[in-house]
Amino acid sequence: MASEPLPRRLAAILHADVVGYSGLSAADEDGTHRRLINHLQTIATLAARSQGRVVNRAGDAVLAEFASATQAVVCALEIQHQIGVVERGRPPSQRLAFRIGINLGEVIDEHGDIYGDGVNVAARLESIAEPGGVCISDAVRTAVGNKLALDCQPLGEQTLKNLAEPVRAYRVRSRSVGTPHTTGPETRPALWRWRLATLAVVIGLVGLALVWERRIDPAGQHQSDTPVQGQRRGVPAAVTSPDSAPERRTAIADEAPALAVLAFQNRTGDSKQDYFAEGISEDLIADLSKVPGLTVIARSSSFAYPGDVPAVGDVAAALNARYVVQGGVGRTVDSVQVDARLYDVSSDAQLWSDTYDVALTELFAAQARMVGGIAAALKTGSDSTGPDSEPGTADLAAYEATLQGSGIFQRFSRDDTYRSRAFFERAMALDPAYARPVGMLAWSYIFEYNNGWSPKPDQTLTRALELANQAVALDPSLAVAYFVRGLVYRERKAYLTALADAQSALDLDPNYANAHILLATILYYTGHAEEGLRLVRRASRLNPQHPSNYPFHEGQALFVLKRYPEAIDAFKDGLRQNPTSERLRVWLAAAYARAGLDSEADWEVTQVLTDDPDFSLQRVAGIFPFQDPAELQHFLAALEAAGFE
Repeated sequence: MASEPLPRRLAAILHADVVGYSGLSAADEDGTHRRLINHLQTIATLAARSQGRVVNRAGDAVLAEFASATQAVVCALEIQHQIGVVERGRPPSQRLAFRIGINLGEVIDEHGDIYGDGVNVAARLESIAEPGGVCISDAVRTAVGNKLALDCQPLGEQTLKNLAEPVRAYRVRSRSVGTPHTTGPETRPALWRWRLATLAVVIGLVGLALVWERRIDPAGQHQSDTPVQGQRRGVPAAVTSPDSAPERRTAIADEAPALAVLAFQNRTGDSKQDYFAEGISEDLIADLSKVPGLTVIARSSSFAYPGDVPAVGDVAAALNARYVVQGGVGRTVDSVQVDARLYDVSSDAQLWSDTYDVALTELFAAQARMVGGIAAALKTGSDSTGPDSEPGTADLAAYEATLQGSGIFQRFSRDDTYRSRAFFERAMALDPAYARPVGMLAWSYIFEYNNGWSPKPDQTLTRALELANQAVALDPSLAVAYFVRGLVYRERKAYLTALADAQSALDLDPNYANAHILLATILYYTGHAEEGLRLVRRASRLNPQHPSNYPFHEGQALFVLKRYPEAIDAFKDGLRQNPTSERLRVWLAAAYARAGLDSEADWEVTQVLTDDPDFSLQRVAGIFPFQDPAELQHFLAALEAAGFE
């Protein structure tokens, strides 16, 4: 009697293998093995994140499966990106580089393992991939379709070892992230990224398990990395009153002069169209941030000024910027009019101006021309932002709903956070393939979680992660999606993964101030306070009208470095913005005590205990766990000296 056919099912199969592992191991067996183990753990983590699983490992080879081809490709690109970030600090000849092949086909499932031609094809595709690259079959390319922003290089039909039929294959990479192990010149700031890559290896080796610092109040609420209601809104006093309290401003050595894009004026006469004008200028900021050689001030700082303010020089001085862009937006039912001007305040010269009167359907092309004109006038060497200027949707209604939601959400209040979601969800319904509203909706959920507003925080955090993963799958070039995901993994204590996601956000947008803050905190908690301080100050430079958590993080790094007078100044600056912050007062008391200012420390202790009689050192010890116990003891001893018990 004929035997029963073996059970088969369809799966997306990923096969990865290290290039030249034997030679690398021969040169440094222990070090190479440790790095391999860390990379294999990264692959397992990323596979699980993409709803996949590692099926088998054999030496330096990995076999994984996924429910969909899209998930497998997203995972493969992230594997190459994250491993590339870690390995980039080493000489090219010493790097561990994986090749990855992906196929979609039938597999035999037996006792949790998978076999068959579907697996064999993936393994053979891996063998023709480039080091650090991904090679996919035609079945995968067809299944993915236009769901991802990919560059696919056709390789034609390949005759592969032990396969009866040729396989049509493609080399593939994200349009934005690129292939990490290519040997061309680096396009990112080399020094701190090399240090960061080295730190990632260190963190992986020691098994980093840190808890993110949380806002110290009886409800256990979190302090977000974005401003809350009432912080830094309106026109800062520096423009109208030069004698007002000084802003903390730190110049960054060897940095390009900064550019500030003010909120464009709504020229329609209808205040309900404000969101549209602000959205145009926000898109301009996002696109200019990706132009090599430009330092662009964050939206939350430049939008604090009226777009038609005549004293451009005063605004530039307040933002520590050399260049300022002003403009206005008008529209009719089916057309839009945009005018823009670029000023160099150092020479009081207008460098560029243009006016665009186009059909609404041509708006995105006009925005791209505007970015190219500004970049050319600034002589950045780039007259186009290329594919990064694509809006991600052809549906103008979805685009407008996203602009409306973004304008509401970025008021950063509790009510506006919830109100913004209806607009993001509407945009998602209009165009399910549009990633930007998905990423913004994810941000609204992590913001809710971080501010302690959610009645079900675990579910809120999970929802933020689901949406961030969805946004990355739709568009791997969306920086906010990686930032949100980094925040989620930070809260889940997965610091190496959070570090990689924050790095991805900065790869895509080097001017992303909050992503610099995210990286900085990980650095100074793991014994790299100097580097953390530099990144906090970089973020403050990009976002001069920053919220109170910026000086708080600066003060923490300075305290770790035992630079107490400077730490005191930073914490006091944070309290000027947020006088009710308990964590700022706690750290200020510690800095006062270390500086020998006992009466000032006693006053801060009194303020804390008046507002929170249950405050205790034991609770603080569980909130700020530095990797080095000596650093935690340094902080706790200062609190005890200040008068806390």
